[in-house]
This record gives sequence, C-alpha cells and structure tokens, in this order.
Amino acid sequence: MCDLRRIVALLSLALLIASAAFSQAVNGTIVGTVTDASGAVMPGVKITLTEVNTKMVHTRETNASGDFSFPDLPPGAYDVAAEMTGFKKEVKSGTVLEANNSPRVDLKLQTGDVTQTVEVSAIAATLQTERADTGRTMDSPPLRCSDLQSERHWAKPPAPPVPDTSDASQQVTHIYLAHIALP
Repeated sequence: MCDLRRIVALLSLALLIASAAFSQAVNGTIVGTVTDASGAVMPGVKITLTEVNTKMVHTRETNASGDFSFPDLPPGAYDVAAEMTGFKKEVKSGTVLEANNSPRVDLKLQTGDVTQTVEVSAIAATLQTERADTGRTMDSPPLRCSDLQSERHWAKPPAPPVPDTSDASQQVTHIYLAHIALP
C-alpha cells in the first residue's frame, strides 16, 4: 500500500513538472488593424507576413473589423504587407517579434494602383498593448551575478549614551549615523 502511494505521488509530480515545462511560451503573435486614408476599417484585405531570415510566408485576410492576427509565430524579424484591389500595397518592414509578445502592426492603405507600393521602413518603438504578460529573447551574455554577490556593510548605529540626569539644564541630543560601504 505504501509503495502504491509512493508511485502515485511520483507520477503526479512528474505530470506536474511536465505540464510546467510545456507551458513555457516560446512563440508570439503579430496583430493589427487595416484602415483606409479616412480611418475606416477595411475587411477582406490580404495580409502577407514574411519572416525575414527564412522567407517563410503566412497569409490571412482581415475580418469584418479590419483586424488580423498571426498566432504562434517563432521569434524573429517580419515584414507585414497589406494589399487590396484599388489601393496601393503597403509594407512595414522589420517588425521584431520576441518570445511571448504580441506587437501591433497597424496599416493604412491609400487609394491607388496595386502596382504602387508604400513601404514604411521606420520602426516604431514596440509597445505591448495586447497582453499583460511579457517575454524577452536574450541574445546577450548571461546575466552577471557579481552585483548580487557584492558585499555591503551595514553598520549598526551606536548605542545611545545614558544621559546624566544630575544636571537638568543640560540637553542631550543624539545623532545616529549609519555607515554604508558600497563596492
């Protein structure tokens, strides 16, 4: 009976650890809205997402609200293009997707010929507005622990002297100093 409990406990622990390992988010989502020059949303716009390094292409159409979403994408740099008959093709280059993030890429189409392309290559600061949790891809060397291991000396204030009560006209003032030695 004791062995059965031990086996059940170990299996439960293994399942708990396995579920925690699989819950780590390593991919992200790119979202956005397509509008026309007047600011009206545009349903049915073809959105093409191209991963810069691998040239992998994903396509979607905007929904009735003009929104699009590309979930479960690996981290990397992406180009986002929007095109529709009667409008100039717009391309936003260099959208950086980090692990567990959802950058927003809003596109504004201008009337014109499909053969004309409006390319936006200036990259705005990435501001996470779609989700409350965040993630980061770390390409730099491992974090330094030296800041955590440095010694800090905190001196205790000296014990206050016992005032001499024989002379009541004397006022005693105590100043406590804390000495902090930083590395």
